[in-house]
Amino acid sequence: FNARNYEQAIKQFGEVLNQFPKGAYADNCNYWVGECYYARSDYAQAIAHFQKSLEFPNSSKADDAQIKLALSYQKLGQNGIARTEFQKLIDRYPASEYVPRAKKYLSTLPQ
Repeated sequence: FNARNYEQAIKQFGEVLNQFPKGAYADNCNYWVGECYYARSDYAQAIAHFQKSLEFPNSSKADDAQIKLALSYQKLGQNGIARTEFQKLIDRYPASEYVPRAKKYLSTLPQ
């Protein structure tokens, strides 16, 4: 991922997910697959993986996935859904470092 070889990163994270779909790092792998798709501007696939990451209770990537989910919807022009997802971040993760950004995005999102 850091080398921006997103196709290879997706493949490697996918291999981990295939072997350990409910493993300790499954939430993290789904998140990073979502980041790969986001970086490639494939927001629909990014959304699918950010949502999968959020299905894991106590995920260390929950607030990260939540803001990227909202940003993905925003990139697709689905501002109503993006607004809802930004608000979920604020409500569910009030101590998150992303709350100020989410509030800023909410204040500038078209209705």
